[in-house]
Amino acid sequence: MGESQLPPLAQATAGACGSLVSNTVVYPLDLLSTRLQTQSKGKDGKAGYQSIYGALQDIVKKNGVSGLYQGWGADSLSNALSNFLFFYFRGFLVERVRERRISSSGTSSKANSAKFALTTAEDLIVGMLAGALSRFFTTPLSNVTVRLQTSATAKEKKEDEKGKGKQVEPNDSESDDEDEYGSGPGIMETMQQIRKEKGIAGLWSGYETAVLLSITPALTFSLSHIISRATLPKSAQAKPSSLQTFLVNAGGNALSTAALFPLILSKTRLQWKSPSGKRVYRSLADVLRKTIRRNGVKGLYQGLESQLLKGLVSHGTTMVVKQRVEALFITLFLVLTQKSGQDQLVK
Repeated sequence: MGESQLPPLAQATAGACGSLVSNTVVYPLDLLSTRLQTQSKGKDGKAGYQSIYGALQDIVKKNGVSGLYQGWGADSLSNALSNFLFFYFRGFLVERVRERRISSSGTSSKANSAKFALTTAEDLIVGMLAGALSRFFTTPLSNVTVRLQTSATAKEKKEDEKGKGKQVEPNDSESDDEDEYGSGPGIMETMQQIRKEKGIAGLWSGYETAVLLSITPALTFSLSHIISRATLPKSAQAKPSSLQTFLVNAGGNALSTAALFPLILSKTRLQWKSPSGKRVYRSLADVLRKTIRRNGVKGLYQGLESQLLKGLVSHGTTMVVKQRVEALFITLFLVLTQKSGQDQLVK
């Protein structure tokens, strides 16, 4: 996959547009993935949702199709901002690396900057830094999204209100009736709730795990590049078709998601609030310990299928739209440049 030659701001805008489109398409899968990752075994020893299809049926039956988009606003804002910042920071850092390469090589013309491609190690480091920076600004929205996607029903809220005023201590038990969901408050109200419960720092719950996960975009890009070089002819690697872009990036995302899924699961659970109000998890190590104790190592991959399906569609679509928006920017730039040149001739 060829590295974009557009300035960071243009890359960021294209990435944000791609994110908005893909997030709208795959949001129901994101909702299902979050609920599958946070549900636990009930008194009968079985989880609330037995499969992706079962969860889909249950949500539509209880809340209609609109129930599949519970929390969509916060998630779309979070994803668009996250992608905008990631592509902006990544483009900025790539330019700095190229400028250093050009300066050290003694090359005076920046026209040759495309020749100074990043190594795999540099690409990973740049991607990790861009990911960590972007996640710092979007983690509060990520917390809000998880809360909205797993909001308790009115019945559970009434039960919570009965114990209002009582301090809720961390609890090793996760066997609440967590398979009941209902519509939650708005974005700002949810933020206020989190702040009251945990303080300002609570809005960044799970950020430490998110920083570890900042390798995800970089790993996805690197794996996508490897897949591209291994499967596409050289003539198509610089300018792949939409289908090739979709398949290559979807494949790279699937591999990185499978490798890092325990961290994805942990971040979601750290940001989630139990319907009973209990603070079930306190840290990344706590999530891993309790999950393995209850369900073994396989428990770390609860909800992997829906996460993979979501990633396959989401990342592939994002990159296809980003590619098209970048092409539009280039076309507009050429048209404006040509018009400017013609105006100069007329004068």
